[in-house]
Amino acid sequence: WREELTVEPHPLGVASLAQVHAATGKDGRHWVIKVLKPLARRRLLESVAALEQLAALLEPVAVTHVARRFIRELKELCLGFRRELSLSRERETIERVRQKLQGRRQKVLVIPEVFAVLSTDSVLVVERFFGSPLSDVVSGKAAVPPATRSKLAKSMLSELLVQVFELGLFHAD
Repeated sequence: WREELTVEPHPLGVASLAQVHAATGKDGRHWVIKVLKPLARRRLLESVAALEQLAALLEPVAVTHVARRFIRELKELCLGFRRELSLSRERETIERVRQKLQGRRQKVLVIPEVFAVLSTDSVLVVERFFGSPLSDVVSGKAAVPPATRSKLAKSMLSELLVQVFELGLFHAD
């Protein structure tokens, strides 16, 4: 990556599992690099492994509906934590959504390009956008004309419904 990007030393943001840095490519394009913190990753994996062992030990004695539901939810929580630790999954999701939106005529939603060659399971490099994040639009922090807000809401709902049906998460009976 050092041959491709100049990375800002101070992070744009830091969270419990990852931090994000701005970068500039040789061609002048702007990128964002999300890096999983190795120690945080290892600690979470240790905790998840311990929870999975606990679930395995409790499963044979879970005789009530509430106990079985607890075990099921504990396993789902562990799976969710493991998914959070895979930036490859995040990259695949971004690329899949970007590809689907390219085939549509909508111009409201913009999905960043992924710098796939530099992305791994622990590092994700995506195109940087300057402007208002979707979270600011939703919360009302960003001033968006009502017509654009309505168009954005319709596009988001349409894409969400397409994803739900394509993934088989919902079916009409």
